[in-house]
Amino acid sequence: MMERQRKNIIKTLEFSPSLNQYLEGILEENYQLARRFAAIETDLSIDIFPSKPFFSIKQILENSSYDNEILKMDNLPNLNLNQNGEK
Repeated sequence: MMERQRKNIIKTLEFSPSLNQYLEGILEENYQLARRFAAIETDLSIDIFPSKPFFSIKQILENSSYDNEILKMDNLPNLNLNQNGEK
């Protein structure tokens, strides 16, 4: 699903390159919103979650291997979740 959406965005950007600036602008805004939701859903402090996105829009769109890399990163906090994603 993510790969299909990534390809759709790339195609759209080919037809409307001016949308690149729009994506850069909303990345930070939506990342901060996602941090807040993650903190609420996990009942953890928002400070546990990195304050800046790991990747730029360009990196996200260029390489789908980042999806798996995020899960392997050593600097992610240990959330001590069980197999069901619960604390």
